[in-house]
Amino acid sequence: MGMYMNPRPIADGHVLPPVPWHEAFGDAGRCARVPLILGTTRDEFRVFMAADTVDYVDPRRLGLPRIRAPERYARDARYQSDLWKASSVDEVARRMSVDPDEAIFVYRFDWDDWPSLPRLDLVRLLGAGHGTELMFLFGIFASKSWLRLLFGPRRFAGIVDLTQAVTSYWFEFARTGDPDSGAHGRLPRWQRWSNASEDDRLLVFDEVRDGGIRMSADLVTVDALKARLVTDPSLKGDEQELQRLYARLFVYGLHGNAWDRTPFEALADLAPGGARRAQVERQRPSVQP
Repeated sequence: MGMYMNPRPIADGHVLPPVPWHEAFGDAGRCARVPLILGTTRDEFRVFMAADTVDYVDPRRLGLPRIRAPERYARDARYQSDLWKASSVDEVARRMSVDPDEAIFVYRFDWDDWPSLPRLDLVRLLGAGHGTELMFLFGIFASKSWLRLLFGPRRFAGIVDLTQAVTSYWFEFARTGDPDSGAHGRLPRWQRWSNASEDDRLLVFDEVRDGGIRMSADLVTVDALKARLVTDPSLKGDEQELQRLYARLFVYGLHGNAWDRTPFEALADLAPGGARRAQVERQRPSVQP
């Protein structure tokens, strides 16, 4: 898919601040206070996992990928996609919204109404994957009338409706700095992110049969995600698998460096009372990668 490991940005203190970037967003003197839209797709990481023939999929005839272990695929996708949301959206919005007058608008794109294709389950493979919302924001799906044959009349009609809604919000945001209820005032009101509210933080985009467009209280933080990982019943008793996923999430992945010590020390401390520390230390490699 044209993906490759690229150098990390360098915090040189001139172009990029030398402090952790989440802290930089919380400093009013380091970034412009302008209206801002932040968002992710619900299943961001599935697109990348679908191209990973080492860990997650087997290439099939005609190049169609087959998921090797569906339960593991779904679990890893959920954690990696949630980390994307936490690192790129929620942690930033929390820090920038200390001032209640900040115009921060957050979305999550949940559309995954893919057609059924022979030997290719796109809902499970891609879901609401990385970049899916761009197909709606720029009208790419809706402008291709021949896709009606692939998606079917019902799905294609839903695509057109959701495209019109997405573009309406973005037009209104570009015009006024507030997406509000869209350009014609007919859509659910997109409220600002608020740290004080536990009810309405972000706008969810989805097809009507799965709830449609609606406000949600969904919040994901890095600390909460780490705590969820070490108490996950699917990882109970499998220390090696727990360490593998922790490293993939917080050390070597796209959103790595979400830790301030060696990964194994941090993982041990996450367990209740640090009970896993001794066991993890015994399994710790003598040379760190």
